[in-house]
Amino acid sequence: MMVSDLLYVIFLGLSLSLFFFLGKQSPIGYVSGVAPVMAVVFILLHIFVAFVQAFVFTILPVIYLAGAVGEEH
Repeated sequence: MMVSDLLYVIFLGLSLSLFFFLGKQSPIGYVSGVAPVMAVVFILLHIFVAFVQAFVFTILPVIYLAGAVGEEH
């Protein structure tokens, strides 16, 4: 795990505990409890986009090389 990933997870854990603390203090804290859920959604979206980019940028050179070295008809 990269250092940035580790720091990101630590930050998410601290924010989650802060939002739980705020939720016990006032009704506004319950609304702010949505933020950690949205953070997880955006992390999953980021992972999905990373896989799509990896797929596209792997397929593009394969198609180009297949056309470059393929036999002409």
